[in-house]
Amino acid sequence: MSKGGVALNYIGKIIRREREFHKSSLKQGLLDVTFKCNLRCQFCGVWCDENPRWKNELSEDEWLRVIDDLADYGCERVYLSGGEPTILPGFGRMIEHASERGMVVTFNSNGTRLGNWTAEICSYADMVYISIDAPDERHDIIRGVEGTFQKALDGIKQLIDYKCKNGYSRPRIHISTVLSQINADCIPDMVRFADELGVDILSLHYVCASPMHSVEQSILNGECVSSDRFAVLDDEKLYLDADGLKAIRSGLNNIPETKNVWVLADPIRSLPDESFRTGIFPIKRCVNISNVLMVMPDGATTICPHLANYSMGNVRDYSIREIWESDARKQLKSHLRKQLFPVCRNCSYFSCTLTLDQLFRIAMHKRLANPVHLEDGRLSREEVSSRV
Repeated sequence: MSKGGVALNYIGKIIRREREFHKSSLKQGLLDVTFKCNLRCQFCGVWCDENPRWKNELSEDEWLRVIDDLADYGCERVYLSGGEPTILPGFGRMIEHASERGMVVTFNSNGTRLGNWTAEICSYADMVYISIDAPDERHDIIRGVEGTFQKALDGIKQLIDYKCKNGYSRPRIHISTVLSQINADCIPDMVRFADELGVDILSLHYVCASPMHSVEQSILNGECVSSDRFAVLDDEKLYLDADGLKAIRSGLNNIPETKNVWVLADPIRSLPDESFRTGIFPIKRCVNISNVLMVMPDGATTICPHLANYSMGNVRDYSIREIWESDARKQLKSHLRKQLFPVCRNCSYFSCTLTLDQLFRIAMHKRLANPVHLEDGRLSREEVSSRV
């Protein structure tokens, strides 16, 4: 797809998101199909989580039933994640089945096992998000396993070659880069790397994690609704210091011209300096509560991984319709419409939460407002300043 086509697709996505936010009907299923992973990423707690729930993962047949139930209820899109979804023997069957049921299929991967599923991915997936954090050995350092970059690169090349050989237009290949102190200066090199590789999109993100006090203070009905999945951050190692901030600003302001890849950098380019130094994003709303149902590996349902300890019902016990129309979901929706949880300030879906006002500021090349959090366990402006 051309850069212009990708840009138009992105604009259409924003329009659809706003429409769905106000209609509040289930349109997307986030399927965390496993918490097993072959990497040891520095900013992810999935691989070291010993929660006993994750030992009772849904079987392939159960996931196929969930996909059927989502399709029957009118869900239009499924997004497979984990852990690493391509680890599962049934991964190919899952994306095939979702595609056959008429849903748009996307998934997230570390890229190391794409070669095992090249034909299935190109036949049934519409978009694949692949995590590449630097075009050199720093990627392996961040991801915790030597040789990861080369395996991911080989997997991407196999997808591109297969698409060209068979005349396939899909899947769109989307490289996702998580920036931190470790790779703050890699932006120009990443853009050139992605462009030469021939992928469709490169999106730039900033490392997200919630301090344990934010996890513990995310309470509903007297119970903690968050988990420590995103609470494994070494602040000094990953959050930007003065030199890192200078490097990332330089990179964002000097993105090279590209021939092939469309670079999605505006959301983080517009972040205030405080966000880079503290990991607190200017979150104003939760969009997932309106149109997303997330199914965890053990079948429990929520709306996003930051609220993994709040279940609206288990798919082993209830239908998708029963869960979506349940009092548990209505209560969570009511709460989030009025007030976000402390962990929401570190939302990994930050770029998807942007309001029309924030998007307008970004279009005008303005910085977003400083993140201010008051009276609910979140940081105040004074606390942010003290950390900076």
